[in-house]
Amino acid sequence: MSRRHLFLAATSAALGELNLARQVADDLIAHGDEAVFLAPRALAFLFEGTPVRHVAIDDALPNLPDALPRLVQREKGDSLVLVDLTSVFVTLETVWATDADFLLRLPLPVVALDVWDLPETDLRWDFGTDALAISPRALEIGRRLVPVPFARPLPDGVHYAALPALEAPSDALKAELRGELGLSAEDRLVLLLSSRWQLPEAQLWKHHQRLARHVPTLALEAAAAAGPRVHVAHVGPQPFAGAEVMEGRYHHLAQLRPQRFQALLGAADALLTFNTSATSTLSALAAGLPVVLAVNSRSGRTVEDVVAALPAPPAAPVLRWLTSVVPLYPFRVWPLGLHGLLTPVLRDNPFLESVRTVEVLDWDALTGSLRALLFDAVARDEARQAQASYRATVRRLPGPAAALLPQL
Repeated sequence: MSRRHLFLAATSAALGELNLARQVADDLIAHGDEAVFLAPRALAFLFEGTPVRHVAIDDALPNLPDALPRLVQREKGDSLVLVDLTSVFVTLETVWATDADFLLRLPLPVVALDVWDLPETDLRWDFGTDALAISPRALEIGRRLVPVPFARPLPDGVHYAALPALEAPSDALKAELRGELGLSAEDRLVLLLSSRWQLPEAQLWKHHQRLARHVPTLALEAAAAAGPRVHVAHVGPQPFAGAEVMEGRYHHLAQLRPQRFQALLGAADALLTFNTSATSTLSALAAGLPVVLAVNSRSGRTVEDVVAALPAPPAAPVLRWLTSVVPLYPFRVWPLGLHGLLTPVLRDNPFLESVRTVEVLDWDALTGSLRALLFDAVARDEARQAQASYRATVRRLPGPAAALLPQL
């Protein structure tokens, strides 16, 4: 018997979480069920041309405790999936000043899509200067779906395989794309990705604005330092500042259709990312594209404070960069932070074996990792073998529908 699953998204900002939810919905539809997204009007484009129905809830959001039960009754839902647990609780309690406890009293099974694996965390959404407390009531939602990557791949029926199934692009398509970028066979291509929520003007705090503006300049300088045969393809809403250091080898692509993006993953030689939780990293792992993940574990009010805490004097590019970004705070998700939130989730986690993690302030590690994964055949083979081993581990977990349906 077909069931109708409702998905609740309280904000249009959490696109990564929404993409994971779409993956869950697609799998449920493949099992013969229906999926309806209760989400802001701005997200309608995600569902155009798909079997997923979208219901705009902008008018309902300010009074969701009263409006949601009526929506659930009207849509005749058999379950409600929160997209995601943290996003819904934090948005309701901070943006709308609404106690989210009403979600525990709804007259249908409520499932938490828990991207951050909240029981593993300290329930603090840390963003540098302070942190938002995530209500411990969120942990009372017993039905959970935890996507892997990047949570630990626990065989508990709750953690599920979230690696996308990608169709390998043809050699001809990859060659065509590299040709469009002006690459020869000897050139190497680093992929950089950014989203609208990472733009400087989208940030609420000054230190986030500085990181949003200046992390890309450091990334481009690192790519340039990796060698004169290195090109950068940046997929994002706006070009990065500082591209002149690439001397014409920076290529900005504002938007790509899914097929072209998959071809770009196949055409690239490495992904450089500053966002541990990016869904694009999942795609890179699925495609066998080596990944350099740059994070920052250091903090300091001034350049002198940061330098004093380093084990060795920083390289000149890092020292110049620090003058633009201090005060500096730890981050695993650029430019937000979330270093404290994610550190326990990543402890003893094989996800970190599938990527090469480096500190942003360790110039030799950053540039050396890029250079090795781009030009050293042994290093590339080792990276791909580690990814293959991790993919096998993840794919032993159930799919999203197989994890969700037994909980209803």
